[in-house]
Amino acid sequence: MTLKEVADKLGLKGHSTYSNWEYGFREPSIDDLQALSTIFEVSIDYLTGKTDQREPGADNQKTDVSKTSNIGITPEAYEYAKLISSLDMETLELAQQISQLPTEKINMIRELVELYKIKNGQS
Repeated sequence: MTLKEVADKLGLKGHSTYSNWEYGFREPSIDDLQALSTIFEVSIDYLTGKTDQREPGADNQKTDVSKTSNIGITPEAYEYAKLISSLDMETLELAQQISQLPTEKINMIRELVELYKIKNGQS
C-alpha cells in the first residue's frame, strides 16, 4: 500500500500529511491513530512506539484476512500493509525515494535487484 493509498483510506487531501506523521514532523489525531490502527490491524500503542506487541494480548498468530473487507482493502493489500508496517524508517525513506523516480529508473533498480539475487543464489 502506497502513502497515497493510505492517505486515501484515511480521507486525507494528500499523502504529505501521512508522510509528515511517518517522519515525525507532525502527529496524527486520536481519530487518525484509530483509523491507522484499523488499516494495519495493530494497537495504537504499537503505532506510537509504546510497545513492540502489535496487538493487545496478541501472540503473533496470523490475522484473519477476512476482516479486511470491513476496512475496504483486499487481503493482498492487507499483507502488503503488514510488510510496510514492519519496515524501519531508513527502508521506508528509501522506498519513498524510489517510488518518486521515473518508471524506467525503477525498472533498472528491479533488474539490479534480480541480478544481485541470482549472483547470491537467492532467486
